[in-house]
Amino acid sequence: MLDYVIVRINEKLIPELQINYNVNNSSAQSIAVSSWSQIKLESHQELILVLPATLIFSKEVKIPSKNEEVINQSLPFTLEENLSTEISDNHFAYEQSGENLFNVCVVAKEVMKEINLQLENNLLNCKKLYSEIFSLPASSEILSILSINNYFIVNNNNTGTRLSAGLINQYVELSEAKKIHVYTDKPLSLNSEIIEYKQVDTTSFQSKSLLNNKVVNLFQGTYDKKTDKQNKIKSWKKSLAIVVFLLVSWLVINVFQLWNISQKIDEIKNNQHDLLVKLIPNASPSEMNDPYSAIQSRLKYVETNKSSSSNGFTQSLLFVGQTLIKHSTIKVVSIRQRDNKIEIKIHAPNVNELNQFQASLETIALARHVKTGTRESTKDGISSVVTMEKF
Repeated sequence: MLDYVIVRINEKLIPELQINYNVNNSSAQSIAVSSWSQIKLESHQELILVLPATLIFSKEVKIPSKNEEVINQSLPFTLEENLSTEISDNHFAYEQSGENLFNVCVVAKEVMKEINLQLENNLLNCKKLYSEIFSLPASSEILSILSINNYFIVNNNNTGTRLSAGLINQYVELSEAKKIHVYTDKPLSLNSEIIEYKQVDTTSFQSKSLLNNKVVNLFQGTYDKKTDKQNKIKSWKKSLAIVVFLLVSWLVINVFQLWNISQKIDEIKNNQHDLLVKLIPNASPSEMNDPYSAIQSRLKYVETNKSSSSNGFTQSLLFVGQTLIKHSTIKVVSIRQRDNKIEIKIHAPNVNELNQFQASLETIALARHVKTGTRESTKDGISSVVTMEKF
């Protein structure tokens, strides 16, 4: 079970008293402090701050709604006539006390900002900020008064304030309460016959009242510490969700693109396979496994052979031309290329001229094998086919 450190703040927003309250034995130890840095907390203790009632306007109001948004929007207009400052300058907090009834506390936003700043600067974790009127019981039939040092705290059905010793008698005389309970740790004599004095240890009494009464925590709305934490968690979760969404989207897009590319590759391979079958019906199994490489290899082979054949044909014609210059009586009838051979049909006036032409061609075309085919006699000479082939 948590123990509590209750710190009372003065009107200048400076800590003036720290109460260490032990829940197990209901003991309260008070320690004087004079700065925020003097507030000391143990890991098992929870911090509660108490503000002077003079800084807070408190009142019970009726709002016929259970909707939180409607209530928050209605409070400023319901209490506008009771405030001496602009609505926008104030912070509103509430706690439901009955059917459509709410205890409301109003405090300046500047006060809330200063409290938060001091907590942050001094690394203090605090989720509860109360008005000091909740340090004594509240009742619609009984006016409660708590005597502390040289001043009094009054609570009339959760509407209260702080009064100096010189004003308490006047307040009691003007009160319309039928009963008045005065809580004190020293003898008092106030001007009223309906007062019932209750001797208490004021330090312990304050602590119990703050913990047991239905109080209004000023840390609400913009200043809600739980909300801040939840918002940070939500913001963190939202950022994480966006990152996860982007990552998943990226993965989906890339997987889809890879699948699409894979489909296109398969389609291209099928087209290559069909083309290979059309061009080379007798293609080997290894060529079928890689149609693209097979087609490339075949094309390269054909191109090489074509280039070689073309160069050989040109060179052979050059040899024939050079030989014809020496033998003007020889006429070329036709030239034909068959595979790597060139067949030249020639006509000579006689056998002697034909033999000389063949001998000269063999001498010029040293890199060729020259053969003369069947010789046919004509009325004006001899015809034959000369074949030239690389060695």
